Amino acid sequence: MAILAFQKPDKVLMLEASSTFGKFEFRPLEPGYGITIGNALRRILLSSLEGYAFSSVKIEGVDHEFATIPGVMEDMTNIILNLKQVRFKCLGAPLSEEDDEEEEAETEEVEAEKAPEEKEEKKTEGDDEGEEAEEAGEDEVVEEEDEPEALPKVWINVSDTDVLKAGALQPAGFEVLNPEMEICHLAPGTSFQMELTLSKGRGYVPADENRDPSNSDVQVIAIDSIFTPIRNVKYTVENFRVEQKTDYEKLVLEIETDGSIHPKDALREAAKILIHHFMLFSDDRIAVETPEQPGVGGTDEEFDEELARMRQLLKTKLTDMNLSVRALNCLKSANVETVGELVQYNKSDLLKFRNFGKKSLTELDELLDSLELSFGMDITKYKLDKD
Repeated sequence: MAILAFQKPDKVLMLEASSTFGKFEFRPLEPGYGITIGNALRRILLSSLEGYAFSSVKIEGVDHEFATIPGVMEDMTNIILNLKQVRFKCLGAPLSEEDDEEEEAETEEVEAEKAPEEKEEKKTEGDDEGEEAEEAGEDEVVEEEDEPEALPKVWINVSDTDVLKAGALQPAGFEVLNPEMEICHLAPGTSFQMELTLSKGRGYVPADENRDPSNSDVQVIAIDSIFTPIRNVKYTVENFRVEQKTDYEKLVLEIETDGSIHPKDALREAAKILIHHFMLFSDDRIAVETPEQPGVGGTDEEFDEELARMRQLLKTKLTDMNLSVRALNCLKSANVETVGELVQYNKSDLLKFRNFGKKSLTELDELLDSLELSFGMDITKYKLDKD
């Protein structure tokens, strides 16, 4: 089906540019497209770009966020508020407007295609050793795209200073963008040790999601993480004239960043995210789901609802099921990532997985019972392979 030609610009104009501020003009646009594009880009810029921030703090002798530190003017609540404002830039992969065009094109292609790398488990022998490791707990982390990625911790011994500034918290490979930010004030002779966890994430993550349930150390205090590198986004839509027509639009977009990413690169990343989502609606992945036959003793509508519920349940990621790290890593190494993939196995098959013990099997058995599912199910009627 032919699509009538749309009036649209052939490039984006950059009216102002610095390391932290960019003003862009997009014209001409069809009536109504200014708000449509501007609002979508603004929401993605504010919520979906990656950045770095502290996700937890540990100070010797401090058990909760309302405690005080002897000799320190601020209490833990104010210290945490200050830590949340520390901004970082990764020195290993800087984003700047001065990068040459060829390097930018290669970077875009790689970032669009790459998937999170899977960590290899340490080899152990026998189910008995696997169960012992399960009881003792392991430090392996199951990474998810939507969860913050933990980086090496930052240790600092605070002493011989009257003001602790953000610049003293700079880890290797990173630059603190606001080094003069004051974290706390100390009385003469005061000293304490601080351990901080720097994480990579997207948008804003509350402290509850940063809390590690496997860490029983009460002195580790999870904090809210503001990962987004965007400080503010504003857009305006104005009338624009093309020949004799005056009802076209001009979109003006202003982006302010914290300096860890150039505004031009931030706009490019937001556009890529939007394009990847819209691509789902532009190819053959749009399909009508119809059951092969209606359910017994019920209407087609009731059958459709049950079919949709089961399909959604079977497609659920196992990482969303609150399983232990040990069980998740064993399943991940066997390429079992969804509930639908799990229920197709028998119990005897699972016990053949490397490092998979009876405790993990009991945990999965209880999970399937709670979902009213069982091992060894035939799920072909749900047509999950068509997704």
